[in-house]
Amino acid sequence: MNLNKKIPAAIALASCLLLPSCDFNEDFCTRYGELIAYCDWENITEKAPLPPLRHVIPFQGNASIQEAKTFTQDTLRWQLPRGDYRFVFYTGDYQVNRLDDYYECNLSVPTDTVNGKAYITAVQKYCCSSAFNEKLEYQESKTHKITPWNFVSKVNLKLNVTGNVQPLSRISYELDGLSTSRYLVSREKSGSAILPGEFKKEGSTWNSSFYLFGVYPDTDNILTVKVEMDNDNEIFNEIRTIDLSQHLRPLNDDEITLEIDFEVGKGMKVETVTITDWIDCPETELQ
Repeated sequence: MNLNKKIPAAIALASCLLLPSCDFNEDFCTRYGELIAYCDWENITEKAPLPPLRHVIPFQGNASIQEAKTFTQDTLRWQLPRGDYRFVFYTGDYQVNRLDDYYECNLSVPTDTVNGKAYITAVQKYCCSSAFNEKLEYQESKTHKITPWNFVSKVNLKLNVTGNVQPLSRISYELDGLSTSRYLVSREKSGSAILPGEFKKEGSTWNSSFYLFGVYPDTDNILTVKVEMDNDNEIFNEIRTIDLSQHLRPLNDDEITLEIDFEVGKGMKVETVTITDWIDCPETELQ
């Protein structure tokens, strides 16, 4: 007996819709591999907590295939089309530029122009970075340990103030010649702007600490200090300057501390320079 089975058209159509949405020729299919990445902080001297925002940018050829993937947990698991990749890793909340060019991709800080001068307008946060390569295969996972290095330097300014200190109410400053961007691959620095800031009184000293990409080689690093007295002594307000170029160039260290003696009404001089993991260097040895 011959039995002819008839399949309803609706069932046949549903079966077709359940098929993978790619051509039967595998060349037209997007096949994914998995990147598993985690961070090893062994090179980082920064005190905890470490930056919660961690970013990985994938490059194929010379251009990024998409914007950075951000992760806040210890491990990143990321499905990406199979292929050869160059990845760039960085931390923190920064503006990323030139995703179209692996070698030109850089981080920058916001600036604004006031009276013809460029000023850094946001407090720069800690940042570390790394670059690595991986080949992702179809339906395979590749695990990579990211070992970042500091991407910024920390500068500590300590002001030892003497003289007519009783009416002191505020000490602010501007530091010229600081880099505004840095390339993620070459780690070279570019741009120049002024960083405004304020000293905070802590015990017998006035202190300020900040992060920066580095210093611009063609601009002197002039520190301008503005001293403000209380309302009854405003006549004694003053502005003093000191050139810190010889102490800040080249700024390739993780951390540097400049201790500056400032006698109100007379002037300033750098007393000592301390570089992390180095010995203290008296000013005379740096001439």
